[in-house]
This record gives sequence, structure tokens and C-alpha cells, in this order.
Amino acid sequence: LGALTLLGCAIKPSPPATGVIHSKQGALRIAFPDATAVQAKNVFLTKAESLAIRNTAGSGLSSRMVTVYVGHQGKHCLGYGFIDTHRVKQQDETLMIVVSPAGKVQAVHMLAFHDTPGKKPSNRWLGQFRGKGLSPKLRLGDEVDGITGATYSANAVTGAVRRALAIYQVVLSTGNRVPCAFPAKKG
Repeated sequence: LGALTLLGCAIKPSPPATGVIHSKQGALRIAFPDATAVQAKNVFLTKAESLAIRNTAGSGLSSRMVTVYVGHQGKHCLGYGFIDTHRVKQQDETLMIVVSPAGKVQAVHMLAFHDTPGKKPSNRWLGQFRGKGLSPKLRLGDEVDGITGATYSANAVTGAVRRALAIYQVVLSTGNRVPCAFPAKKG
């Protein structure tokens, strides 16, 4: 019986090392596991906001339209989710960055990775961003540990986290553009 149990554990399926790891819906369930609702809000950035995000994050956005996913549990706001797809050396990766209503990283989830499997950041490595806010020290080699042999991946993830936090700081922190409170039903 012990050998069968060990064999069963050995063939347990694991997430793919490369390719699509989570769908958008799956990522939203992981990002907001206690949510009763998740709303997608498209935010059209002004040129000034886009420039401020670029200057704050240290890298620009691919578009002036940003989709923000707002997680709710009843009337309580759980936070904001951002999907960021970017190039790592020659292939793309996609992340879900979850930011708390207070502007701190709650989680970073890898949704897709199309490069060499050994270059994919581990969940443990992604976990080092938890609790961090946007600061000049949120950089590789300072508050962010590197990944031996995967500097491009580490820099790309750090850039994506900085962009999400910059969007929060420039656009969302006031609550005017995308309020975190669940809107009351009309009628």
C-alpha cells in the first residue's frame, strides 16, 4: 500500500513549465479566491497619466487603455488585479499582479511563460513581492533578489510589478477613476 501511495504522488499532474499556465478566469479565481464578484473596468489613460506611469515605473505601457479587475466580497473591496504581458528576451510571459486597496502587492501569479522552462520564475520567487509598495528600491539587486541564469525574467517580472503599482499610484489611489467600493445597485 505504501508503494502505491508513493507512486500515486509521483504521477500527480503538475502545472506546465511553459505555455499557458492559467486562463484569465482561472487567474481571477486565484487572485480573488474569496470574491463574490470581480468587475473588469477599462481605464483610458490621459497622455499625462501614461507619462507619469512611465516615469514612476521606469517603463511604459503598451497601450493607454488599461483593464483593472476589482475584486469584491460583498461590499468589501479585496483589491485590484492587473494582467501584464511583456517580452522576456525573445518570448512573452503574462502575469497577474494583485494590489491591495492600500497599494501593496498581494500576489504575483504567472499566467503564461513561453521561454526556456529553467528561466521561469518559481512561485516562491514571485512571493518576494508580497507586501511591497512602489519605491525606488523595488529593483533587482536591491529589494528584489535575482534568479541565477534568468536575469531577463527577473527584470521583466520586476518591471511588470512596478507598472501595476505605478498604475495604482497614478490612477487608482484616489478612488476617483475606479472606485474600490462595490457600486450600489440602481432601481
